Amino acid sequence: MQDAFTDTAGVLHPNYSFNVGLASFGGEVGAPGVWGSWIVTPSVGLFGDYRFGTDNVQSVAVLPNLDDGWSARVTGNLRWSAPNGFTASLGGQYGGLGSDTTYWQAKGSVGMKF
Repeated sequence: MQDAFTDTAGVLHPNYSFNVGLASFGGEVGAPGVWGSWIVTPSVGLFGDYRFGTDNVQSVAVLPNLDDGWSARVTGNLRWSAPNGFTASLGGQYGGLGSDTTYWQAKGSVGMKF
């Protein structure tokens, strides 16, 4: 919950109370392969999501509507690991399929196990 506040223009904003949840089901499949001394694992996934929650703020026309409801999301990842402990991954997802609001997400990481 966010307390009420007055902004720099002197406009009073009431408190903002919200609860948001996401129930998800699905899975990801991948198969590792050897490329030189590296282990490379591509994978893809498909998930069904149900968003639910409450808030006390009126929607603004330019903001996405996050009403309760079902949507789908697809994922893809590529992971590398080397014998010396070096690891890397690159992946992303496209979600909100079947709803009014869709989104893209990308992520990457590198690491060294010791």
